[in-house]
Amino acid sequence: PGAPEYMSDDANVAGDRLKAHLNEMRQLALLRGARQAEILQQANNLTGVWRQFLGAHGSRSPGTAALVHLCLSVGSPAGMYWQRRIKAPRPAQLYPALMPMVPTPRHASYPSNHSLQSHLVAYVIGAILKDPATGAEHGIAKPALALAARIARNRELAGVHYKDDSTAGADY
Repeated sequence: PGAPEYMSDDANVAGDRLKAHLNEMRQLALLRGARQAEILQQANNLTGVWRQFLGAHGSRSPGTAALVHLCLSVGSPAGMYWQRRIKAPRPAQLYPALMPMVPTPRHASYPSNHSLQSHLVAYVIGAILKDPATGAEHGIAKPALALAARIARNRELAGVHYKDDSTAGADY
């Protein structure tokens, strides 16, 4: 793991990448209204979002809920470790006019913890959940990864993460 391109030692690379990110984020801000409720729910209750998803896919067991909680609990300090180490500035620190729709976290931006945690949940539940009746694959892996990607993208829409942050969260 290393620093994102927008923090490159090459000022031209960093500047170009950061400019591209900020331009994209200005465009994303136009889409906030359609996802406002979803973004706020994910910002305030990520565990609940995953529990709702699992319930909709027939996985309401207490063990599954505990697994989600465990993944979120393990993912958070892992992401915070890299955020403290890399110290990437938040988008609003560099461009306050983005006016994020959720409070900007005080810790660094890279990698996105929502992305890291959500992808960890998606990979784990996709790997272990089986249909209780047949023992066959549950079919939850693809929708879980899609939800993780949407949560990560929503943090970009909200104005608190760059795309590189989301990608790194998924990769870590």
